[in-house]
Amino acid sequence: MPMLNLELATAPSAPLARTLAATLRTLTAERLGKRPELTAVSLRFVDPAHWFVDGQSLTELGRPAALLVLRITEGSNTPEAIAAYLAAVHEALRAQLPDLHPVSYTVVDGVPASAWGWGGRTQASRRGSSA
Repeated sequence: MPMLNLELATAPSAPLARTLAATLRTLTAERLGKRPELTAVSLRFVDPAHWFVDGQSLTELGRPAALLVLRITEGSNTPEAIAAYLAAVHEALRAQLPDLHPVSYTVVDGVPASAWGWGGRTQASRRGSSA
């Protein structure tokens, strides 16, 4: 039941948002084995004039940038799987945003099963049940 929050420093685009949401959902299922029907993606566009790298705004640099934060249950994936996921996400973002600034980040946040859930139940309470 991953939750993905993607921030993009680029002009807002509904088609880009839809494409990236679908791509991230697919990558999260394929690379991390997460259930697509429980995968949520939130996307927010940030004015490039308000995003800075090395003291320069992305407007000045003329490049987009991204920050993806993925929340999953702690310990549900190996470090190797997470590393492969990070690489795949970066390549997917570059495919849609060819000038993507290399200082774009992906964070995989492992949340304890007792502090994370959906539908009013923790992941810990779901262990051993069919839901």
